[in-house]
Amino acid sequence: MSLKEAVLLQYKMAKNEEYVYEIVVDSNREAKTNEGNQQEHDLLKMRMTQKITAVHPDGSYSLEMLVEPKQLVRNGQEIRVDPMQQRVNMRMSKSGELLETSLQGPATNPSFPTRPVFVGETWEGESKVNLQDPATGQPLPPVGLKFNYTFQGIEKMKGYDCAKIIVKNPETEIPLSPGIVQKITANGSNYFAHKEGRLVKSEVETRIVMTHPEITLYNNIRITVDLVQAPQGFSSNEEFLISG
Repeated sequence: MSLKEAVLLQYKMAKNEEYVYEIVVDSNREAKTNEGNQQEHDLLKMRMTQKITAVHPDGSYSLEMLVEPKQLVRNGQEIRVDPMQQRVNMRMSKSGELLETSLQGPATNPSFPTRPVFVGETWEGESKVNLQDPATGQPLPPVGLKFNYTFQGIEKMKGYDCAKIIVKNPETEIPLSPGIVQKITANGSNYFAHKEGRLVKSEVETRIVMTHPEITLYNNIRITVDLVQAPQGFSSNEEFLISG
């Protein structure tokens, strides 16, 4: 692909198609006080099945997502996970904008530009997160996190020619309650098969620091999303890590 060629980043899906992803959430938490430090590490593996239930005249998609926890390892010890499945219904535009969702509370999803983009081009997006006041447990107004995206180039991933998109969230400082402040930063990369119109891989690491006069909490969360099954004869050369 020439650097002078623009790429249109949009989903291309059909009714009744199913996509299966493996999600791995790697979380390291640390609490620092005057009396010492305490650390905890979780590794959670999940399977997400995404079914296209409708394609609307405006090109948007209705999706049903089923998320199943498969394995949880805490501090090196496997923990029994609740087999309960979480089902989420949503409607999404071709550019990935979240139009409707069955999830409680407001939510938005960063989306692609609706015009073709060139290698090296950048754009901005916003995601809203719901937080609670750690002192009272009461919900706080949604907070918008600004994200910067850069189309870095085309790379091979799982047999696809993928647009590699660099994701960065500059540090966002959020006052939660008197004396308690939370700072959030994130960075990572997404691999989007622009010809087939599907997400192939996403790796994003988020660092959260919450400061309180008596304690500081650190949480590093790395979320990896891997496509492992898709229509049109997709097969991964990599072993599907979740058993069962």
